[in-house]
Amino acid sequence: MKPARLSSGLLKTAGWLIALAVLLPALYLAAALAGGMIPRQLDGPAVRAHAGEPGPVTVYLVTGLLHADIALPASDELLTDFPGLKEAGLPLDHPGLRYLAFGWGSRAFYTTAGDYSDITFSATWQAASGDKPVMRVTPMGPLSAGDNVVELNLPAATYGRLVSAIREGFVTNADGQPIHLQGASIGQGDAFFHATGHFNLFNPCNQWVGDVLHSAGIRIGMWTPVTHSLIRSLRRHSPHLLPGTL
Repeated sequence: MKPARLSSGLLKTAGWLIALAVLLPALYLAAALAGGMIPRQLDGPAVRAHAGEPGPVTVYLVTGLLHADIALPASDELLTDFPGLKEAGLPLDHPGLRYLAFGWGSRAFYTTAGDYSDITFSATWQAASGDKPVMRVTPMGPLSAGDNVVELNLPAATYGRLVSAIREGFVTNADGQPIHLQGASIGQGDAFFHATGHFNLFNPCNQWVGDVLHSAGIRIGMWTPVTHSLIRSLRRHSPHLLPGTL
């Protein structure tokens, strides 16, 4: 009888573990969708263009299953706002350069997972339980709205605040230069830098995107940890920034 009881206990334990493995991610995703629907309180009114202001600046969210980058036009003004990028080896003189994409994430995960096949349990666990963050800067060519690219048309003042918010995500040295994480790359001519903040399961990369958009004065949801909740939140709370509506 004892072996049978032991076997029954193991089956029950295994059943609970399987149930938790299914239930916890489902609860996380449900909370992410709900969090994206609840708007954050802005310090001022939601951003809108005003007569006489310069024309809107087009930026893009370049999204994947787990992550979103913010792509800004690679203008001379932008390069002035982010000194030290060329010294990190970014091909800023390339004739095809049109945008620089900024992405924040876990150092253990982000610097090793160039493809989904590269994902390891140890890096995933480190990211979920808490990790130092990094900022990845990626050069990009022409972009246009599509399945994985969301276009946002921002008034000039809003765009300026967005640039400032992204700049504050870099750890800088005494000269105000971003600190390059040498030897770290997952391709596409990118570069990694030390970043501010702390990465964990409840403050992941897409939450950082929501934070900087909010800092720019863009209405966004309270909690946007996954790409789907981030994009749904923007479409719900800031539809006037999407193509054809500004």
